[in-house]
Amino acid sequence: MKNRFRSIRVLMTISMVLMFVAVFLTPEVSASSSAVYSKGSTSSKMVAFTFDDGDPLSDIAPVLSILKANGIKATFFFTGEMAAKYPDSIRAIYNAGHEVGNHSYYHTDFTTLSYSGIQSELSRTDNVISGITGETTKPMFRPAYGSYNSTVLQAAGDAGYAKTIMWTIDSQDYNGLSAGQIYTRVINNVTPGAIILMHTGDNNSVYALQDIISTLRSWGYGFTTVSGILGGGSGGTASGSTLRLGSTGTGVMQLQQALANKGYSLAVDGSFGPITQNAVISFQRSVGITADGIVGPVTWSKLGTSSGTISSGSTAYPGLLKIGSSGTSVRTLQQALANKGYSLSIDGVFGPITQNTVMSFQRSQGITVDGIVGPVTWGKLF
Repeated sequence: MKNRFRSIRVLMTISMVLMFVAVFLTPEVSASSSAVYSKGSTSSKMVAFTFDDGDPLSDIAPVLSILKANGIKATFFFTGEMAAKYPDSIRAIYNAGHEVGNHSYYHTDFTTLSYSGIQSELSRTDNVISGITGETTKPMFRPAYGSYNSTVLQAAGDAGYAKTIMWTIDSQDYNGLSAGQIYTRVINNVTPGAIILMHTGDNNSVYALQDIISTLRSWGYGFTTVSGILGGGSGGTASGSTLRLGSTGTGVMQLQQALANKGYSLAVDGSFGPITQNAVISFQRSVGITADGIVGPVTWSKLGTSSGTISSGSTAYPGLLKIGSSGTSVRTLQQALANKGYSLSIDGVFGPITQNTVMSFQRSQGITVDGIVGPVTWGKLF
């Protein structure tokens, strides 16, 4: 009998030990590793602007102003350190409807940290930013320097950052490139679904931004956030085929040509002004279209014109401005000349006054006119 009770006690003890092991010593199941995204899967002409923080982040107004003027929502990635230093800038970005993601706390190369060190920086950053915006930065994280390995991805995934956001196009604005060089890097590499990397603290990046937007829009591109480009909604989009009053450049010239092809006799007014607008509205009425903001996809389609087609003689590329050019690139050029000390009466387009000033600047630099403002001139100006 004693042996029997002893056997029962041994079995009970073993069972309790096994229960302890099952309850307390079973390893915690990890979440999936964070997935890396460098581009959206869309075949539509959509791109996402992303801005990593740069010092001084306090001077965020120019970027926000350009994005607002163009109806674009972007995605910003901030370090906790910068967010704590410039809470008003973070608040302004968030209140403008842009996305905010996590960019570490100290801009540390996460491949040099332990699992717990990575999670600590992500948590600290999220606490700072959510304290300002009231919203978490999850699930989007961008590693400092674009540096990651399996440990980084696992730690980020376990911390709730399911998406590690890289980029399709690196503007390299942090390398001291001129506005023209930044513009060229972006424009020459753009593809549907591209995620574009820029920085908030670089003046040349700001100078290039409007020209990049104008050219991409003239090519039929629209703009969305990272969430939008990855198919996660959020952030809204601005149709690349939507022209509004005051628009200039190739898109307007293309529209005016399309209207002329439909039999409208219009005095081309250099931009999307009242004459062009009235012709558009007349055309829309004739085909039963309610003005779609002011020229949206329906109107483009009815005109039989692809908003992504650039007519010959396009003046969108700032390094190849010709006499008769108009729009942001010209204004950027004129401002750059003014900054160099040239007193010029801006003549609304790239006309004789601007041309003479450009040629004077080129002579002062020993530049042979490079068509009429080529990469050499552009680089010297910026």
